[in-house]
Amino acid sequence: MTGLCGVALALLGAQEAEGGKGNWGPCEVIITDGNPECVSNQRVCWEMNRQEHRDALAVTGTRVVLPVSFRTLRWMRNDPHGEIQNILHNCASNIEAAHPSTVFPRATKLSTSSPVDVIIGADCLFFKEFHEDLLYTLYALLGCGCIDSSSGSSMGRVVYLLQPRRGGTMELFLSCLRSNPQYNGTFKVDVVEDFDEEVRLARVSIQSSRL
Repeated sequence: MTGLCGVALALLGAQEAEGGKGNWGPCEVIITDGNPECVSNQRVCWEMNRQEHRDALAVTGTRVVLPVSFRTLRWMRNDPHGEIQNILHNCASNIEAAHPSTVFPRATKLSTSSPVDVIIGADCLFFKEFHEDLLYTLYALLGCGCIDSSSGSSMGRVVYLLQPRRGGTMELFLSCLRSNPQYNGTFKVDVVEDFDEEVRLARVSIQSSRL
C-alpha cells in the first residue's frame, strides 16, 4: 500500500518541484520494505508505472518525474545492518548534488539534522513485538523525531501512519510511544479519524451492504 503511495508521490510531487516559487519542493521518494523480494517487486511496479506515465505525457508535454529508490529496511533498534544510515547517507548525497550549498552531517550516531521530511506507513502496527523497533526507526530517520525537545517547536518533519485499530494494536503503539520519554518528547501525536469525507462515505456504504 505504501509502495503505491510512493509511486503517486513521485509522479505528482514532480509538479510541486517544478512549481518552484523559491522553495525546493520534494527531491526524492524512497520506498522501503523489510522483505527483499517485496523491494524487487516494488521496483518492477515502478518501472511499469513510469513508462505508462511517460506515454501518457507524450501528447501533453514532458514532465520530470522525481527520482525513486527502493531500499530494504528492517525495523531494528540501533540499526545493526546499517540500513537507516545508508538511507540517510544516500538521501543527503542526492540533495547535496541538487543543492550544493546544503551539507548534512555524516554522523554514524543519531543526529538532529535529517534529509528526510515525510514518512508514510500503511498498516504497520499489527505486530506489537515490533512497536519499539518501529519507533526507533522513525526516530532515527527523522533526525530524532518531529519536535525539538529543548524548545518544543516543530522541525517540519512528519510521520503519517495509516491503519485500522486492529484489535487495539494502535493504542498499544501509542502507549509504547508515550511511556518512553525519549520518543514522547519528540513526537506530537494527532489521531485523525474520518479524515476524508468521500472515503468515510464509501466505508459506510460498504459496511451497510454487508448488513
